[in-house]
Amino acid sequence: MESGETQFEFDADDPDAVLLAVRQRFVAGFLERFHSFGLMIDAIGADVDGGPSEALAQLHRAEEGLELLAKRDPADQRFPEDLGLALRTLADHRLEMGDTAGAERDLQRSLGLLEPLYQANSRNLILLRDLADCYQGFGDLSASRSNWRQALGWYQKSLDLWGRWKQVGASSVYDRQRHDLAARLVAQAAKNSSRNSSSP
Repeated sequence: MESGETQFEFDADDPDAVLLAVRQRFVAGFLERFHSFGLMIDAIGADVDGGPSEALAQLHRAEEGLELLAKRDPADQRFPEDLGLALRTLADHRLEMGDTAGAERDLQRSLGLLEPLYQANSRNLILLRDLADCYQGFGDLSASRSNWRQALGWYQKSLDLWGRWKQVGASSVYDRQRHDLAARLVAQAAKNSSRNSSSP
C-alpha cells in the first residue's frame, strides 16, 4: 500500500464487510482525486476514458458508495457532506449535458444535505464553500431556463455566503476570486431580470 493511502480494516470472512471496505476505498480514492485536482465538469469528461458518459457513470458509483456509507455510519458527518458534494457535481454535469430535470433533482438532494450541515457547523469553511456552490448551481439552473429573477435570488445567496468567509477564516486570493465571481453573476442576473421586467 502506498504511503498516505487510507487504510480500512475489515473481517475478510464477512462478505458484507468486504463490500463495505471496497466501496470505502473506491469513494475515498475518487474524492481524493476530485478534491486534489479541483476538476471541473468538462475536465472530468476529458480526463476519463469514454468521455462524459463514463465520467457520469463514475460520479454515480461514487454517489452510490457514499449513500451506503452514510447509512452504515450516520454519525459520521463526512459521508453526507461528501455525498452533497458528489450530487452537486452530478448536477453540474447534467446541466452541461442539457438535462435540467436531472440537474434540479440532484441539486435538491445536495441542498437537503448541505444546508442543515452548514447550519449546524457555520464556521466550517468547506461546508460554506460547498453550500455556496450549491446555491450557484441553482442559479445556473434558473439562468439556463431564463428565469433571471430566480437566478438572482440564488446567486445572491451564494454571494452572501462568500461574504461570510473572511468573518470565519483568513481571507485569500481564493475566496476573493469566488466572491468576485458571485458578484458578477448577481450583477448579470439583475441586469437580465430588469431587462425582462421592462419588456412589453
